[in-house]
Amino acid sequence: GPWSDAELQRIADNGWNCFMNYNWTRGTDGHNTYVTWLDDLVTKGLKVLFYFGSLFAGGEYADYTWSGAGPPSWSHVGGQAIIDSFVAEWGSHAGVLGYLMQEEKGETHLAAISSQYDNLKAAPYAANKPVLGIQAEMQALVRFAPYSDVVGIDNYVVWFGHKVGPSPSPYLHQMGSNTAALFGDVQSSRSLMIAPESRSFSEQTPGAAPPTYAEMMNLAFQALINGARGLLYFSYTGTGATADGEAQLALLDTLGGKIGGVV
Repeated sequence: GPWSDAELQRIADNGWNCFMNYNWTRGTDGHNTYVTWLDDLVTKGLKVLFYFGSLFAGGEYADYTWSGAGPPSWSHVGGQAIIDSFVAEWGSHAGVLGYLMQEEKGETHLAAISSQYDNLKAAPYAANKPVLGIQAEMQALVRFAPYSDVVGIDNYVVWFGHKVGPSPSPYLHQMGSNTAALFGDVQSSRSLMIAPESRSFSEQTPGAAPPTYAEMMNLAFQALINGARGLLYFSYTGTGATADGEAQLALLDTLGGKIGGVV
């Protein structure tokens, strides 16, 4: 994101109720512009999860360690200053569902994640907004439960199947088993959200195919049956923005209606 009005309407029309905006610093020239955008989301029946990432020294997002691109131009401001500024300006808006605070590879930064969570929950207007923490499925996820209101996993078994070959089929069951294991760990204190895949990751694994409609339905219902309380598909980047193209985004359109009819 940010996406066009037509794309946001498309998301709403096809059964989805929220999305996560990784690039919330783009295209927002001022307070009024941003508020107008949030107002428009509400009229469409949408809410947004804002991505704060791991805004501390050594964290993936603050240092851009995952891309090799170096720190973003605004990193000198300091992660907590960015969070405080955003929450003070827009955190009370009805269009803001909550925040994604950390993402993957966080086991070496538990103290920083804990501090970031405490600071966010203490910020004006933030205490009643849930904080989502998504981690990779191979980590000791229960360790992150105290620092998130909603715990999630990235679980891209179709991509993994294409990486190791010859097909994703032998690995599809892992969505259900991983969800069940995590649900058993966190059900007493936290909600659970699963992040299935909706694109090919061909930029990282040449020749990898995007998940089919049948695979996407399979993964969605495995997650829901085994305790997931939400699905956050990765990713919807806009028409023509990925190598998978319009055809794959059209599958998300269909999937939204199917899932929305049973949950």
